Amino acid sequence: MPKARNLIEAYNNFVVEPLKTEEEFKDFYVERPKNAPSPIEELRDRIEYAESAKKYLFLGFRGCGKSTELNRLFQLLDRDRFLIVSYSIRELDVSDFDFRDFFGSMALKFYKNYGLLIQPNCFVIYTFPIPLTFNPYYENVRPAFDDDIILPQLPVKSKDGKRLNERNINFYKGIVEKRMDLDLIEENALEDAIVSTGKTSEFISIMRDATIKAYRNENVRITIEEVGKALEKLRRTYDRTLTEAHKKRLLEIYDKKEARDDDTSDSTTRDLLFSLTAVEYEDEEGRWCDINPLLLPLIEKWKRA
Repeated sequence: MPKARNLIEAYNNFVVEPLKTEEEFKDFYVERPKNAPSPIEELRDRIEYAESAKKYLFLGFRGCGKSTELNRLFQLLDRDRFLIVSYSIRELDVSDFDFRDFFGSMALKFYKNYGLLIQPNCFVIYTFPIPLTFNPYYENVRPAFDDDIILPQLPVKSKDGKRLNERNINFYKGIVEKRMDLDLIEENALEDAIVSTGKTSEFISIMRDATIKAYRNENVRITIEEVGKALEKLRRTYDRTLTEAHKKRLLEIYDKKEARDDDTSDSTTRDLLFSLTAVEYEDEEGRWCDINPLLLPLIEKWKRA
């Protein structure tokens, strides 16, 4: 779709779905920063130049862009040499069981039987949610695969929270610039949407919600007020799911910048990572964790409580 010139066009361009077609990639795809490039091109080389079939795990948080990057891989591969079959667990009837429990049991209790996953005599890429790697049993699974490849989450601030990461912020600005004329949003509103989310799907969702709110307010562009209302709506959605134990652990993660459960019977941290209320980042400071930037305004309230 062409770059939006009005709010309704912008609303239709901010869809929280992976990019799929060649046209969508041409119109909307943004290269990740050079300091944190996508691993997809390296994975393409690993596949095309390998002398035998390999099995890979592709790791990332929900909403970080895994599906888009895999779709990009499919476009990069030589179709004369490879037949590509994409399969999603969503094609199953999941009405009778909890989706996360199913994935967890496959990933962490299939560790005695994971050989079934590496038997096909072809290249296989299994997408794998990063929160499951926080379980000690993950080390029983990982060595069976040729490599685990991570699509890191891009932090918009430094580990201490005092500096903005301009390169990563420009990545998110690029997502907007590909989809609409930047005159359709106030500069401070765009920055607020970026630094308050910092995850691709969440950011796009906020932009879509703020766009329709601006249209309903008969504005010609998105203001910081509409972004604020969209952020607060999503913030309340997260907040109502949190128990007191969750809030206590989130405060610990915020202070220590690391996420660990007390023992294997404690899944509090993994619950937070699955729900995206806590996030793992990777940058020049190494690998570290923090709470979802969206929840930062709630920190003082939780501390008082």
